[in-house]
Amino acid sequence: METAQQMYDRAFGPAREMRSGAYKLGVLHLLQSRVDGLTLLPCPYDAGTAMADAYLSGQAEGGSLAEQLVTCVVDSPKN
Repeated sequence: METAQQMYDRAFGPAREMRSGAYKLGVLHLLQSRVDGLTLLPCPYDAGTAMADAYLSGQAEGGSLAEQLVTCVVDSPKN
């Protein structure tokens, strides 16, 4: 099974359109929580700022990526 870092690296490959560092950090933190079992850190940016909005949007994408992983594992054929 993929690690959070592997999923993150695949999601933000060279063909991907640019995203802010705050957005990408949100994706990584969420993946680390859901995939690697780490504690989800609080948003490191002040509420109501563009940085916080980007971080939280990144977490939404991270949640979608984690859900895709769960779906793949559940739907994969048994060996």
